[in-house]
Amino acid sequence: IDLTIPKYELEHSRPIVGHGNFGYSAPLVNSVPMIDEFIVKKKLALWDYVMKNNLLVSKDELIKNKALQLLRDKTILAYAQLRYDNKPIEMLYLQDAILSDPHDRILFCGCNQHIGKSFALNVDAATEFLTDHNKNWIGILVSGSLPQSQFQMDRIKMLLKSSNINYREEDTIDTKTGKKDNTTQLSYTFYAADGTTPLYRNLLICCPHTSSALGYPVDALWLDEFDFWENCDQEHFLYQIAIPRTFRTHGKIKIYTNPDGKEKMMYKLWTDKKPDGTPAWHRYHFNFWDKPGATKEEFDKLIIGMSKSRIESTLLAVF
Repeated sequence: IDLTIPKYELEHSRPIVGHGNFGYSAPLVNSVPMIDEFIVKKKLALWDYVMKNNLLVSKDELIKNKALQLLRDKTILAYAQLRYDNKPIEMLYLQDAILSDPHDRILFCGCNQHIGKSFALNVDAATEFLTDHNKNWIGILVSGSLPQSQFQMDRIKMLLKSSNINYREEDTIDTKTGKKDNTTQLSYTFYAADGTTPLYRNLLICCPHTSSALGYPVDALWLDEFDFWENCDQEHFLYQIAIPRTFRTHGKIKIYTNPDGKEKMMYKLWTDKKPDGTPAWHRYHFNFWDKPGATKEEFDKLIIGMSKSRIESTLLAVF
């Protein structure tokens, strides 16, 4: 069997959508998503083959190394090492496409509660934390409030505990006052072949947008429900705080949010262009109709009593 990880071939001059249906009616029965739904299935089947045939302990070093390289893929790594509800994690096609994208600026515009937007964010952070980046690595997940950041950290820790890795939970220190900050960080140290000499470590921080932890340079920065942050100048935060954190590291920024109108920051970023006229960000746009098993009956029940703007924001993910 060919152990090459299947790749997406997506044209990012336009937003990547599922069924591309942003109306009140269900997509046609024969509607096909823009993203190849079978790629994620092929990835999981590859890992099943590896485990069934014990390729991780193969006497053929080339085959063993190819099998191990599969774990560089976040969806395969999550499937192999993380569990949720006591089951191996199987990402949806739309989640896998985002986790597989190596671009340094990514927008995930999605509806609430139906397509696993927040869960994809948690898996994204957890798998980056598990990965050996061959250097010291820092990832920061930023939320609109302390309770929200604590929720995200709790779920990430739950995922990591299912992998049985030995990470440490540490207090963070305010870079200005030297006192304990209101966030928690996780660290995971990689050692030399002797098992005792530390080489480098991964550091994962979940914090609100007011945290002093944002003084660190970052390799990966996730902004959680960015369009709904309160008491925050979003433009100042992004261009004065977030993006400069990646200058030295050439780090990545991903924004996961459902939209809150064209006056918010997500829409501005959605329409930003590079000097050559191409989109500055890779854009992914999914809504209620892209979840498996979505029905018109369920949609009609959910929208009872909701205004048009709330339906568009929470279910249709329309700006």
